[in-house]
Amino acid sequence: MKLFFALALLSLSAIAAPSKLESELEALAVPVDKALVSTTKDKLYSIQERLSPLSNRHEFGLIGGRNLNQDGSIVSTQLGGLYRYHINGKWALGLNHFRMNNELSATGKKLVSEQNVVPDRDFIVSQTDLVGEYNLFYGKMRFDLDQVVYFDQFWNVGVGQVELGNSNATALVIDAGFAFWMGKMMSARIGLKNDFFKEQNLNGETNVHNMVGYLSLGILLGAVK
Repeated sequence: MKLFFALALLSLSAIAAPSKLESELEALAVPVDKALVSTTKDKLYSIQERLSPLSNRHEFGLIGGRNLNQDGSIVSTQLGGLYRYHINGKWALGLNHFRMNNELSATGKKLVSEQNVVPDRDFIVSQTDLVGEYNLFYGKMRFDLDQVVYFDQFWNVGVGQVELGNSNATALVIDAGFAFWMGKMMSARIGLKNDFFKEQNLNGETNVHNMVGYLSLGILLGAVK
């Protein structure tokens, strides 16, 4: 008789268990007359930090460039150095100094030899720039499974003191490019620098826009966290 009651209790519990599970699942189900909660407004944040932190670091580099938009009578190349004090990962203060090497192009030499005509253009001897730098975005490029290069897309705005062959001028400097970080101490920059200033020619004052493409290689000094 006791065995009969035990078997009866087991049967009742087996029947009641699925009913309880079904009720719990029904409680979790979304009613058919209600829409799902949207997550499109949720904010996603990147938690990956820089491989090489920039805060409170000093960058020194050698820079070489070429004027890309001259009138064809003069060829100008530049060689100099740059310095950046990185306040943090977004902002930096910078100083550039370089000297120009100016030569007559084949067209300019032809004008001199055949027509005794010298282009009515002044030329830059040297230039020093003071700029503020802003890193617009930070990213990385993967070349293969083992090699990754990190970079910043930067913008520089500032002023430059230009030493010309016959006078001096103050220039507005706008510079944009990419800074590549190789390891924790090396840097490479490629950019396009635009200088706007006025020069004095035989025919009067002329507005000048120099567009210089450049490449620099540098080193980062300072504490690395």
